[in-house]
Amino acid sequence: MTRDEERHILGGECNMWTERAPQERVDGKVFPRILAMCEVLWSDVQGRDYAEFNSRVEDHYARLDYLGVEYGPAARPVVIVPSCKGETRSFEIVLESGEQGLIIRYTLDGTEPTGDAPLYAHPLRLSGSAEIRARAFRDGIPYGEEARRKVRMHQAVGAAVSVAAPYSDKYPGGGKEALIDGLTGSLNFGDGFWQGYLHDDLEATIDLGAPRTITTITARFLQNSNSWIFLPTEVEFSLSSDGSTFDPLTTLSHDVAQKNPDVVIADFPAQADKKEARFVRVRARGVGICPEWHPGAGQKAWLFVDEIIVD
Repeated sequence: MTRDEERHILGGECNMWTERAPQERVDGKVFPRILAMCEVLWSDVQGRDYAEFNSRVEDHYARLDYLGVEYGPAARPVVIVPSCKGETRSFEIVLESGEQGLIIRYTLDGTEPTGDAPLYAHPLRLSGSAEIRARAFRDGIPYGEEARRKVRMHQAVGAAVSVAAPYSDKYPGGGKEALIDGLTGSLNFGDGFWQGYLHDDLEATIDLGAPRTITTITARFLQNSNSWIFLPTEVEFSLSSDGSTFDPLTTLSHDVAQKNPDVVIADFPAQADKKEARFVRVRARGVGICPEWHPGAGQKAWLFVDEIIVD
């Protein structure tokens, strides 16, 4: 806005909607955010300096402690950043802290990271599946919410994969290898691990490089109807020895209602009964268009997939 346009702005407000926030969590959602809101409303935009502001916020925490305000973290205390090293069939796990002065402790077996858990000092290299849980500590006291992430080693990790229809550049999920990188997504479709297809079906062909004995193929999909993301109507699995002729294995559907308001991650597990094959093909048929009852009725719908697991 120009200065002349700005004069029409009378003020601003910082609302806290409590429908999904129990009273005991309100402080942690309002503070320290409201300090940043005050800074924006009460200071001149030309003189703002984030580092200087952040330093003043650090000083303000003592005042909030004295007042009994149970403030939340200014940033995520710990973020798990996994990556797949396909050439070595391994994972690298980086634990990042959003604030200074924190230490991070972690576990790899899904147990709670307490004060006795290993201290994170450098990236972790894993050669198998793991359930990573990490927690930040300040002065020996747990700080903020813990972070969780699963990595899944399977036969297709590091293999070659191709897709018939292009995925959206808005939700690449890490590129074409995202379907077989062992990195599974969370309930947040924007976490960078979900691959999105707008209106298009998914057809993915995986080349395992050599014939393998296959017991199960599992495809993972997300539904968040509030964001126009729906589970596929059906998922078709097939196998091939030469990459040209595919033998149907099975076709799976689901019983999750499209009107379900919850975010749902659904596994579609196809039993292969120890068949031998080099190529695996998965076709998932999306709804294509948002249904009539939906606010986006008639508009293109999303299909989100994060991993095709070959065991």
